[in-house]
Amino acid sequence: MLDTRTRSGWLAGLIIVLALAAVAYRGGLIAWLTFLAGVVLLLKVWRRPAGSDLIWGLGLALVPLLVWVGTFFYVIAVWESGEVVELNIPTERGVHQARLWVLDIEDQPTVYYDAAPPAAAASLLAGTPLRFTRAGEVSTRSPAARGVADVSQDEVDQVFATMQSKYAGRDHGAVLYYLLLGRVRSHEALLIELPPD
Repeated sequence: MLDTRTRSGWLAGLIIVLALAAVAYRGGLIAWLTFLAGVVLLLKVWRRPAGSDLIWGLGLALVPLLVWVGTFFYVIAVWESGEVVELNIPTERGVHQARLWVLDIEDQPTVYYDAAPPAAAASLLAGTPLRFTRAGEVSTRSPAARGVADVSQDEVDQVFATMQSKYAGRDHGAVLYYLLLGRVRSHEALLIELPPD
């Protein structure tokens, strides 16, 4: 049977590996701080082992997980408190559902979407018709999507200014989400206009 020092060392190592995987996948302050805390715990276990190291390791594994889940659900609650539309995006793997804030720019419903999975981004960029639900009304729309990298900075600024104006007081949810939880590196940021068919 493994002694407490060995188990604590393995747990700290596992925390480091999982935190590095989270950093590589999406980044975020929680992942980085968990990685650093795992390194500190591993160094402490090697230099000054104590019977409490295993408890510290379990806490170190549990606390970031609870903070991550709590932050995620808090941000979703904040986002859902504003006007949200639903896009049902057809992909080769089935229908992908996205719930997004909607802006009316030049009388045209427009959304900013950090698209996932890549198949959904491809479908949106191709203009594949999708189901659009707003205030309970369902319609079919052909999206006019562009990667944010391909949009002028003035237009991006206008979108974010409109979002700030409409969702004032709720936009902290987006800041908190990306700061603490990070951004999935494979996502593609899109600006999507949804004119009626």
